[in-house]
Amino acid sequence: MVRRSLRWLALWAVAVIAVSAPAHASAAPEVNLPSGRVIGQYLGSDNSVAAFFGIYYAQSPTGNLRFAPPQPLAKLPSDPYMATNNSIACEQATPNVAYIPTPVLTENCLILNVWTTAHFRHQRRPVVVYFHGGGNTTGNSNPYHGYDHVANGVVLVTVNYRIGAFGFLALPALDAENANGVSGNQGIQDQQLALRWIRDNIARFGGDPRNVTIDGVSAGANDIAAHLVAKGSAGLFHKAIVESLVGPGPSNITPAQAETNQLANIHRADTAATPLGCASSEGSPAALLACLRSLPASALVSLGAAGEFVDGTIIGAFPPAAFAAGTFNRVPIMMGSNQTEGTFFHNVTVTEAGYQTYLQGLFPVSTYGATGSAALVSYVENTLYPSSNYPTPDFPAGSPSMAAAVVAGDSGVVCNAENMRALLAKWVPVHGYEFNQPSPVMQVRMTPASGIVMDDMHTTEIAYVFDVDSQGRPLSGLGTEGLPAGTPSQFGNGSLYDKALSKSMNRYWTRFAKTADPTGFDDDDDDEDYRTPAWPRYTVRYPFIQSLINNSFNAVRHHIGPEINFSAKHNCAFWANPQVGAGTPGNHLIAPAGPN
Repeated sequence: MVRRSLRWLALWAVAVIAVSAPAHASAAPEVNLPSGRVIGQYLGSDNSVAAFFGIYYAQSPTGNLRFAPPQPLAKLPSDPYMATNNSIACEQATPNVAYIPTPVLTENCLILNVWTTAHFRHQRRPVVVYFHGGGNTTGNSNPYHGYDHVANGVVLVTVNYRIGAFGFLALPALDAENANGVSGNQGIQDQQLALRWIRDNIARFGGDPRNVTIDGVSAGANDIAAHLVAKGSAGLFHKAIVESLVGPGPSNITPAQAETNQLANIHRADTAATPLGCASSEGSPAALLACLRSLPASALVSLGAAGEFVDGTIIGAFPPAAFAAGTFNRVPIMMGSNQTEGTFFHNVTVTEAGYQTYLQGLFPVSTYGATGSAALVSYVENTLYPSSNYPTPDFPAGSPSMAAAVVAGDSGVVCNAENMRALLAKWVPVHGYEFNQPSPVMQVRMTPASGIVMDDMHTTEIAYVFDVDSQGRPLSGLGTEGLPAGTPSQFGNGSLYDKALSKSMNRYWTRFAKTADPTGFDDDDDDEDYRTPAWPRYTVRYPFIQSLINNSFNAVRHHIGPEINFSAKHNCAFWANPQVGAGTPGNHLIAPAGPN
């Protein structure tokens, strides 16, 4: 009896030791790459996540490589390379959002971050590659945490790419340098090189190179539109998530016009109060390029760039036209927008007269004629979007500021997503969504102007996809705890409603990455917390849009579920009308100004 008791005691002790032991034996996760050994770190309360930060995927784009296509990296800066720096960001003007961690700006910035499970060896998990937003002029890959992606069975990779003039400068001298004879989309080429790096290396981190989903918000979504039509991106991804595409994606200006615009920007900078310093070189393409490469990076951050555009080679076609014809990289698509996108872009106070002036800018006399312009302005102002439809606490009878902001969002983002979905759904499986959570947590902090209510504005879904507020904390339901007194609730980390919605959204995103169906099934679907409602596929005949909301107001509980009146709610037939938007559906040229 004593012997049996001792035996059970020994077995119990072994079991306790096994349960108490770390989930992994090594002090830090390591991966051997062709470019060298990388050492990351274990994260999470139970060290269940292995994170590798700041892995270089390209040579430093400095010196003669400034503005040039990215070059593959043969060797990391050191061996082993400590992949623990989560602050590297590409050169840009001072970021205007509360990024955590604070970015360290450098031109040697072509890095990616990998979030995977601590037990990544011999696994083949789906991969999500995230391209950050910021108007292709600001932003970085670091604030986007992968804890929930990893917990839900996915490897997350976030990518830095060159922005501003560093990533999108188009000049004749650069054309002459490049074997393909074009320039101006170097940032897209950065992303393509990162995708090739992922194809060749992600299996070492437990990822499946045959199941890669690209995801992007705002400018990142525009970049994904570029990849959908880029021959050089074919086969590098297998699904795409497009969040808040601004306008039609890449601009449809000609390469010659892009270069003309850029030369004009350089000339303006050369004749400013503090000159750029290349005025004497403007007459010689080669001398101008040499001058620009000789300047400190800080001198170039404010130099406007043409942005991504259809150059016929890197970006071979205008996305709406390619989607209509079916001549694109055909993969399953998830595409959506936020209900009041435009308060991000048009966060200004205007009177009714100012609202009318704004509309006159959308429908100029030079394009529509005096009679046509007046008729369109009147129809939008008085019938489709009257100020009285948009009461706010400080404008209870109706806010013209809010009306203008909704017009900006519907015309430039919301209906563009609807038009693109209709084009794509003829060829590939499409799932559509609308994020419409009241008073959502802001991952990008903005203070509303008088007359503006920043509910589900542009970028607000980011906090929910990644379960992270503007301070890098999870949406734990603690509200503004730990923040200064008087902090707006949307600067906090949300209510329990927000936490639950974030959990559901990340599950949808990762299920889509796994199976191309956001409803999907997982081993733990019998857990009540993970029972997300079915998300029907979008088709031209049945244009279902999943409403992403979890809240209770006016004593009415609102849940996630499909809606069928999306187009009518946002007047999308009007904005897609060729007589209004100067093009076929998905080809209208009205897009909000400002960073995205």
